Amino acid sequence: IVSIALLIVVNRILLAKFLRSLYSRLVVGSCKSLRDRSTLRRDKDYDCQLIVFFILCVCACQVNVPKQRRTFCKGKCKKHTLHKVTQYKKGKDSLYAQGKRRYDRKQRGYGGQTKPIFRKKAKTTKKIVLRMECTECKNRKQLPIKRCKHFEIGGDKKRKVRPIRGDVACTSCCIVYCLNRGAIYGHLAEPLAFS
Repeated sequence: IVSIALLIVVNRILLAKFLRSLYSRLVVGSCKSLRDRSTLRRDKDYDCQLIVFFILCVCACQVNVPKQRRTFCKGKCKKHTLHKVTQYKKGKDSLYAQGKRRYDRKQRGYGGQTKPIFRKKAKTTKKIVLRMECTECKNRKQLPIKRCKHFEIGGDKKRKVRPIRGDVACTSCCIVYCLNRGAIYGHLAEPLAFS
């Protein structure tokens, strides 16, 4: 029991040391140090804020697809070629489709709404469909991928974080701290090294 208590105390001291160095390099709004702000919590809440910081760094990722992709062409090529990748978008509904003509005819005259309108939408995301066009024969194909909230084509690639002098380094991470009086958003002004 004594060894566990000692381990907890040492852990809290290290967390407090790390977060003090983190706060000293944090730039918020007017570029003043957070040390001067009276909204900071005491040392007892530093470990909770550390957990929030790492969760946000992990969960802030999104789906990033390259603009060009080398894949098999089923058209004239019959081989792997370079394909231009875009996101599929639904086109404008035709006024002359059979279902639309039937619906408009049924809606005519008195009688109000004749068909049910779906209102119990549960999904918050849609399945992304990639539209790929062969650069050689212009043949097009579509590839559905999984659901995601954030999707981009040709974004910056993730870079590995290199340690500085054998320490762990955090660079250009967006930090969100939930303090007593609202949230403060900030960016690291310089690479942060801690031991």
